Amino acid sequence: GGKVGVLGEIDVHRMSILSDGTADGGFLYALTGASTTAAARIVKIEIGGISTSTTCTSGCFRRVASYLATEPVRAMLYAPDLMALITASMTTSTTTYTRYSPAEVIAVSPNYGPASGAATVVTVTGAGFPTNATFTAGGGYSHAAACRFGVTSTLDAKFPKDGWVPATVVSSTQVLCSAPTAVQASSTLNSGPVISGVAELELSFNGYPSVPSTDPLGLHASGLWTKDYAVFRYYVAPGVAGVLSSDGVGLDPPAVMITGETPIQTAMVITLTGGPFINTGALLCRFNGNPVSDQVATYVSATKITCPVCQTYGINGKTRCSPLGSPGIGVYQRMAWLPDSTPRKVTVAFSLNGKDFHIAGKKLEIYGQPHHLQVVNQRTAGKYYYGSNEDTSGNGGTTGFMTLDPMVMNMADINGKLMQNDYGLGSTRGFTVGISINTSASPVSSPVATLMALPTLTTSQGTLTVSPRFSRALVQGDYYLNFKLQDCTFGGVCDDMPGITTLVITVMPGVATQIRVRPGYVSSTDQSSGSIATDAIIKAAAASVVLGVFFVDVLDAGNNLIGGLDSLTHTINVSSTTASTKLNAGGVQLNDRTNGATLIGNKSLGTVDGIAEFRDLKLTSQVPSGERVVGGTNTLTFGLPSRGVNGVEKLYRLQFSATLPGLQTNVYAYSISKLEITPGVAVYLNITDYVVVTVACNNPEETVPSVITVHLFDGGNNRLVSDAAKRTVQVQAYGQPLLQVSGTTAVADQSGAAEWKFSAASIKLASELAGNYGLQFTSPAVTSTIQVVKMALGTRGYKWLAVQVGPWYNLSAAVSVPVGAFLMEVLDGAGNKMGTADRYGVNTQFPVSRFVRCSSATVTLGGVTEVETSGTGVANFTGLTMTRPAAGSHVIKCAEYANVINQIPVITIQSSAAGFIYLASGDFTVTVLPGQREALQVQVTASSVQAYSDPTVQYSLSLGDVDTTNFRRYASADRMVPLDTFRIKPVDAGANRLEGTLPSFNVSTTSTVYGPVKEGFNITARWPNGAPPPPPSPPPPHPSPPPPNMTFLLQFSPPPPLPPGTIVSSPPPSPPPRPPPMIELAETRTYVSYPATQLGSATMPTSTSYEIIYLNVTRWTVVNRTYIEEYNSTEHYAITTVILARRFVVASLPGVATSGSYPYITGKNVRLSRGTVLMSNPYRYNETAGGNETSGGTMAEMLGDGNEASMSALALHMPPHGTFDLTFTTVPVDPMLLTVSIKITVLPGRAHHIGMAAPCADKYPLTACSAAATLDDGSGLPCTCAVYNVSAIVALSPLRAYILDGGENALGASHTPVCATGEASCTGSTITLLHNTAKSGMCVLKVFEVVASTPVPSGAVQPPPAPAPAPECAAVQPTTLMGVTSNGAYVFSGLALVAPTQAGPLNPFLLSFTSPGIIGVSFGLEIRPGVAVKLGLVLPPRFSNTFTSGFTTMISTPGNPIIAQVLDGGGSPLGDFDTHSRRVRVTCATAVLGEYPGGAGIGETDSVSTQRAIAYYGSIRLLAPPKGIHVINFITPDIMFVSLSINIVEGDPVRLKVQTVTQVQYAAEPVLTIKPITMGVYDAGFNYVGTANYIIKPVYANISGGPLDPDGKPAYALVTELGENMEMLQLGVGTVTFDTIKVRMPLAGSYNITFGGDGIIGDMGSFTVEVGAPYKLFVPAKHTAFSNKVYTLRTSYSTERSLRVGAFAVIVMDGGNNFIGQLDVDQLGAGLRRDISTVVTGDLMPLPAAEAETPKKTVLTPGGATAVGIGEVSTRYSVSLRRSALGEGAIDDLTLVNPGIGGYTVTVSSEGLEPYSFEVNATPGYPSSLDVCGCLTCTRRESDGVG
Repeated sequence: GGKVGVLGEIDVHRMSILSDGTADGGFLYALTGASTTAAARIVKIEIGGISTSTTCTSGCFRRVASYLATEPVRAMLYAPDLMALITASMTTSTTTYTRYSPAEVIAVSPNYGPASGAATVVTVTGAGFPTNATFTAGGGYSHAAACRFGVTSTLDAKFPKDGWVPATVVSSTQVLCSAPTAVQASSTLNSGPVISGVAELELSFNGYPSVPSTDPLGLHASGLWTKDYAVFRYYVAPGVAGVLSSDGVGLDPPAVMITGETPIQTAMVITLTGGPFINTGALLCRFNGNPVSDQVATYVSATKITCPVCQTYGINGKTRCSPLGSPGIGVYQRMAWLPDSTPRKVTVAFSLNGKDFHIAGKKLEIYGQPHHLQVVNQRTAGKYYYGSNEDTSGNGGTTGFMTLDPMVMNMADINGKLMQNDYGLGSTRGFTVGISINTSASPVSSPVATLMALPTLTTSQGTLTVSPRFSRALVQGDYYLNFKLQDCTFGGVCDDMPGITTLVITVMPGVATQIRVRPGYVSSTDQSSGSIATDAIIKAAAASVVLGVFFVDVLDAGNNLIGGLDSLTHTINVSSTTASTKLNAGGVQLNDRTNGATLIGNKSLGTVDGIAEFRDLKLTSQVPSGERVVGGTNTLTFGLPSRGVNGVEKLYRLQFSATLPGLQTNVYAYSISKLEITPGVAVYLNITDYVVVTVACNNPEETVPSVITVHLFDGGNNRLVSDAAKRTVQVQAYGQPLLQVSGTTAVADQSGAAEWKFSAASIKLASELAGNYGLQFTSPAVTSTIQVVKMALGTRGYKWLAVQVGPWYNLSAAVSVPVGAFLMEVLDGAGNKMGTADRYGVNTQFPVSRFVRCSSATVTLGGVTEVETSGTGVANFTGLTMTRPAAGSHVIKCAEYANVINQIPVITIQSSAAGFIYLASGDFTVTVLPGQREALQVQVTASSVQAYSDPTVQYSLSLGDVDTTNFRRYASADRMVPLDTFRIKPVDAGANRLEGTLPSFNVSTTSTVYGPVKEGFNITARWPNGAPPPPPSPPPPHPSPPPPNMTFLLQFSPPPPLPPGTIVSSPPPSPPPRPPPMIELAETRTYVSYPATQLGSATMPTSTSYEIIYLNVTRWTVVNRTYIEEYNSTEHYAITTVILARRFVVASLPGVATSGSYPYITGKNVRLSRGTVLMSNPYRYNETAGGNETSGGTMAEMLGDGNEASMSALALHMPPHGTFDLTFTTVPVDPMLLTVSIKITVLPGRAHHIGMAAPCADKYPLTACSAAATLDDGSGLPCTCAVYNVSAIVALSPLRAYILDGGENALGASHTPVCATGEASCTGSTITLLHNTAKSGMCVLKVFEVVASTPVPSGAVQPPPAPAPAPECAAVQPTTLMGVTSNGAYVFSGLALVAPTQAGPLNPFLLSFTSPGIIGVSFGLEIRPGVAVKLGLVLPPRFSNTFTSGFTTMISTPGNPIIAQVLDGGGSPLGDFDTHSRRVRVTCATAVLGEYPGGAGIGETDSVSTQRAIAYYGSIRLLAPPKGIHVINFITPDIMFVSLSINIVEGDPVRLKVQTVTQVQYAAEPVLTIKPITMGVYDAGFNYVGTANYIIKPVYANISGGPLDPDGKPAYALVTELGENMEMLQLGVGTVTFDTIKVRMPLAGSYNITFGGDGIIGDMGSFTVEVGAPYKLFVPAKHTAFSNKVYTLRTSYSTERSLRVGAFAVIVMDGGNNFIGQLDVDQLGAGLRRDISTVVTGDLMPLPAAEAETPKKTVLTPGGATAVGIGEVSTRYSVSLRRSALGEGAIDDLTLVNPGIGGYTVTVSSEGLEPYSFEVNATPGYPSSLDVCGCLTCTRRESDGVG
């Protein structure tokens, strides 16, 4: 450029550098050329390096560009602050300063954008963009750079301010800004980009203001702009009229599989039609709004573009969607831009510039992979009727199959979209079809009809035709056929598609071919079996069995009833048959049955409506006849059993037969009904194997020698083998004379076998005279049977009979008392004398002589006691005596002691011989009066046993069952065991009672007068050291007892009579002798006792007593280390003797413990102490007098003539189990009446209450108490550990529960639990463990597996034992802790307390044990403090968890703080035990917490620290909490947190919120009414207040945002004239509904509505207005048609003779002024073509005032002269009728003929739309003729202008 004559870039006279901030970067600007001419140039040179090569691209020193100055330039410099080159141009008169931008714009991308203003982001690339441009944030700038769009760079006015947008500097070569709309880039609507579609883009780096509308800094006017002629083009968004899928046929609507491929596995390409499209080179298509789907589109024409739906690639000669066809890729791999494989419809969008996308009106349907079949039947839908017939074979027969019509199968996806894509997983085409029957919904044929296998066919183009075939004719009904699409292309394995298509066909009855009987039908194969049909007739046997109704149906081949469809009458025959075949031709005919019951009734009937009914068929049997009598002939006979012998012929077969029209000649239809005759109702008894029974009367009572078996028979003569009644058969005498029957007189049928077997010898008969007798076997409701019994005389002697001869009664007792003479006679079993016929045993052939001896058990006999019968059968006794008989009756028994059998040789049998047979004893009784008394006797009244026989009386510890009637009286005495009444009587030595007054007796007592005292000391030194010690002396005996005749007595004189009921206490024993003194180690002692010495007598206190003093001396020798001490220990005794006449008896129970404690805890944690066992029963209710009875205590006086003492109120209080001696002793002791004892046995009582093993002694560390611990009372019984420390898991030692009776005795194995009703036995009682869940949890511990330790080699160091695992609760816990006792006890083991609270010994933690019917027990555990485990809360008094929501909701205050405590594992506070200060944070996940929960300045913003385990929270606040439950957590490290649930309810109404919006999308209308919008009243936390609202105020709705018109004004108007936007919020109503909001002429777009009112926070809603229904016509000032033709409305014209109005567009608009465009369609969606007519109206322009007086109507000619016409003058016009398309049309031939100057109204109209009018002004035009007159007053004709 530096050459002369070229650019003239020579003579550099000014240079300036623009640095980029680096050492070698930037640009050099050189001012060249003559400064005095206009040829000056500014040359731009890159200084990025040293390379000057023309091919240099980086690091270059090169010329970049040059700029020709418009004026002579004298000077130049770069101003960094202004980011511009400043030049000065001078003339002689002026100096001009010019700024040049150093930035250079090279390219714009994209260079196309929609005219509608899609805010296209434009990337401007170039060079020299300043990156260090700065602006002051908040100083009025928002951006450092700006773009402007306009028409020309010569005039800044052509760049409108609306086309001025902010820009972002990315780098020195790149700037980003958003393109404005074409209207904004145009200075007027008739020029600029809005018309041309082309805008220039310029950059400025002088900044962009924060408020561009006012531009207070004047940046738009003062900015320095680049002038590089960069062009940005606007286009009108093309319309898409159609979207076609080019799968070979151009389907509409378009559809493609999820794979993106066509049925032939090629990538699908869609075609978009419409336009206009521009071949910008950046065409893209986008699907589903997903950028991943972007595909490059191909420009075909201005009305068509195409694009694939997927990323394509070539493989195997096809263009396919990537990566389909590649190894490992599934056949149905979905396109990458699809979110899943679900079928859907997706939007189709396209872009002309690669950035702005436009959505097509039609969507692309994406269908899924093959899913199911669409089945098309050639029959009418819903009338798929088929007759149940078999297919006809070629020979006229049938095939046995049933085939349906051909059906067409079409493949479909999950939504039913039909498809031709039938490529399978094996990549080959052709799917197969599987057909099955839904057996659960379809009828089931018998035999089952199955679908036959289909021939191997595959789909072609997704279609296949098949004909289903069944294996047999079908049962009528609806059949559900399931059709399944199958892919069998992969390795021969068929893959079922998931969808199943069901087709329902209806099968109706066909032609008649068979009959079937019901009930009881069986097939021919089953007729011979032993089974019957489920509906078979089962009748009980009887003499006549009515079988009921049999129905014989006529059926078709499918076993369907023909019923009323059968109009013929068919004869049906029936017979009773066997199972054997009689004839097998034309059907199987069976043989007739000849045994059993006979079939009678009507055996031949005709069918009516396909059915025959047999109603009178019966089976009859023979009834029994004849009789059986005693002594007569047996004529009783029975018929044959109807069920056969033993029921083997219980089944009857009734064969029905018929000939049917559908069968061939001589072919019969047979049907068999098999019925069963079951055992019938019992009718009569009969004896099996009946014979006459013979009985010999050898004994008074004989037995029937043989077995008699009785059976039960029904009316069909069948022996019953079961009897549900399990009846009893009784045997009784029958006929005269009657037998006496005993023994087994009744046999019960326990097993229900209907058999009664009277065993041999089980029936006993009293012996009677020889003859015939009868027995009758009977049972209720059945006929009895008779057995004849023949009785014979006895064959041997049976018993003795004592015949009195002398006196036997009221004999006086003496040493020897004679008994009167008597005879002993031998009798047989019937009581008859045997005499000489007496025989012995089995030796009935020979006489017997019996040797008889008499004896007595109560008296000794003497005199003649033995006599012989000598074969006469009689023994004669005379001279028998009794020795010292007791008073009363005595039984004398005489019996043989030897027998002599008089045979050869004679046999003698002694009674001592084995098997000796005695005759029944001939006992007789003699009576003796009482004699002299000699002894004493004690009796128990209830048992009548005497003490001297040492009886044992048993008692139970319980009163037994206690019911509601006696509970109040006896419940408290349950621990008392009342004893029998004991009567103590004095008797003589012969045990006869002593009557009268007994003699007096002496009683002596011994008491110590003084002593013991030491006397006679003798101390001697021990032997020298070293000498062996003497041998130890034996231990001293106890001091000598008092004389034998001494006893203890409190009173010294006969006491006065005691009042009745007085209890006399036992005297205390005398003090025991003192023990010897303690001795030291190695000491010995000697002991000598001297006899008691009588010292003398003293005065007697009474006349019947005296006293003697005795001395008892004991000699002691004590050996010490240094000496020997000897002394006498002397005691003085006084023996007092009293003479008494009254006697008392006292009862005692020695050997029973009465001190100490019981080993169990009972009741509410109580351990009872033992006490007195034998006592007077305090609960006596058996009194006969009003006061206490004298026998009520443990002491009673011997009173009356019988000297009897009675004790009736003795009782045992909580006695132990066992046998004890109940001792009765006289008090004072009568030496002549010895102590008498009776053994009483206390048995375990009933289960009374539960006892727990008593607590272990708390004297060891807690770890020392184990399961093996025992009580410390020496009993060895287990104890229970009862002291624990709090922890998370507190393992408990075993808890032993025992079932105790009322005496605190463990029942052990004797415990018998109460069984439930119907249970034969019970395993044990159930004991349930309960606890206070508020103080502790409880669980079953986890059982750890014991791992065997590894053996350690010998000599190796033994490893320490593994620590025991910490206790853990098992994963699965029982719902109830219970156990079943075994041997009256149950041990709860493996339990643990979970986090128990502390419990002291005075208020322990109680474990409760309960058992049904047994009194429970509570056992107390002491729980001592543990370690810190968790936090707990202490809430203020009357704290309520419910608060109202507010901006600040106070949960706690300083006056009512919430306190957090540190607790141990059981929830007890640690208090001073916790020495840590813990920071406890407060959190809430569902609401915002205020800071400083402890109060202002207390703690931290979210926490408070504990002091002595306590933290105070005086200011917990929730900020605007929502309604509901909020959990506030108190958290501190290392221990468990605690939560507080707060219930927030509605607060004060303070805000509004949109609650429901009925509709959010609207179609534009002239006046659009917004559907109801309901506002809810809410509190500060956004909680709905509802009916709690208490405010009344107006609420307003205002549109606060919406589309703007080109002038920036709202393109809508809110209707408010009648308060449509105001509603009143009412008291008690939580909502307000706006249903009258109206908007006039809303432009399409988004709108915001703000709702609010005074004093209440508002809310905002939104809605969208879309293009509405066609409403009116409109003529826009400028309109670009779909054909890209631009129409501009011109409204001012110069007049011409024929004025052609310029073409203008007429568009269809909705009520909101929105262009309808391609949405102008009819009801079917087809585009409407509307007729548009044009009318021109208007008055002529009025004349000037000076010419107004002209009487004619005048007009001006085109030349301006006044035209004069005759009559009315009018302007003519011509215009054609035009039609719209795509909502637009054009009027292009409107012509005004000779228009006058003035305004004309042009009105365009179309039917159904509002017309539109605009004005066209005609102004004076160019001269069209010469006016030679030239005067203003001349006139011419209007028609031709001639003057």
